[in-house]
Amino acid sequence: MSAIELAVAWTLSIIVAIAPPGRKSYYPDAEETQQEAEVRLESVAKDVVEIVYDPDTAPLFEGPYGRARSVTLMLAIMTNESGFRKDVDFGLGKYARGDGGRSWCLMQLNIGKGSTLKWNYVQDRKPRWGDDPLEIFTGYFGEDLVTDRRRCISEGYKYMRLSLRGCKSNPLEHRLAAYVSGKCTDGFEGSADRFKTAARWFQARRGLMVFNEAEVLQDWPAWQRSRNALVVSTRTSTNELRDAHAKLRKEAQRLLSLRTLDPKRGPEVVASRETDSPAQN
Repeated sequence: MSAIELAVAWTLSIIVAIAPPGRKSYYPDAEETQQEAEVRLESVAKDVVEIVYDPDTAPLFEGPYGRARSVTLMLAIMTNESGFRKDVDFGLGKYARGDGGRSWCLMQLNIGKGSTLKWNYVQDRKPRWGDDPLEIFTGYFGEDLVTDRRRCISEGYKYMRLSLRGCKSNPLEHRLAAYVSGKCTDGFEGSADRFKTAARWFQARRGLMVFNEAEVLQDWPAWQRSRNALVVSTRTSTNELRDAHAKLRKEAQRLLSLRTLDPKRGPEVVASRETDSPAQN
């Protein structure tokens, strides 16, 4: 397996430990078979890795594990916001959107009938006075976020980064306050919960990382191009695709069997640790 496939398997092993395929759902629009859930959650893992390991996008944290820590923090947010439910993922039914129908997709972005933030995609930041208008992306509407999950994840990642940066005067574990509550002076408990959950998951899975960030970044361009190509082409048979999916899931299950992931156990966040420092971007 390539480094990026190993990163996907590592990410998937966390997701399926939290949201086991075939679990019972009490929301009719969230019901799916085990096989359907396996396919969907594998796709979630791929989308997360594609966004977080994009060489043109800065990680949330510094250090050699900065992007892996960014992955676990994003997964902690998804767990708290949506539980990886199918209905939330695809915007199905009346329970798919929280906050009175204002929040969309797995990241539960609270945009209502409006759009996500305007963004200078060349500079990878919010627009500033004097920016070239051609560099400014005007944002996505809610329906856009549930028709393409990568939009949901990329937009959520921006909000995570802005919260970490905007609340930098807070202790580290409180810097997601703006993401949780909309302001840096509230949402401390929710922010700390997500940070602690992410830290536990990272520590539980750190020893199972058989890839490094540089290798994944090197694999990313070709892998991303292949994801954007047609799923079935004249050169790729259905059997080959099925074998590739089975190989990835087998690796994820192997990782899952090596270390039990218990959200209630594990080390707390250590704010002074160098790799816990938010990236300066």
